[in-house]
Amino acid sequence: MSARQDTSADRWAALPDEEIRRLLLNARIFMSDNYKRSYWWSVASALFGVGSTAAAALCERAGIDPNSNVSKRV
Repeated sequence: MSARQDTSADRWAALPDEEIRRLLLNARIFMSDNYKRSYWWSVASALFGVGSTAAAALCERAGIDPNSNVSKRV
């Protein structure tokens, strides 16, 4: 008997795109200065506990360029 494993994409599929955007943008309040100098995909990876590819996909769903710096205005 094998159990189906959820992929990271399955885990976050039910979350609306606007909710993902709100979570990412509000996460800036709690970020250290190191994250404020990093890329959005890195923040999404830490916030949602996924790898870089899934994190970039979450950023794109939220309408945020995953390769732009967090310090730049979205």
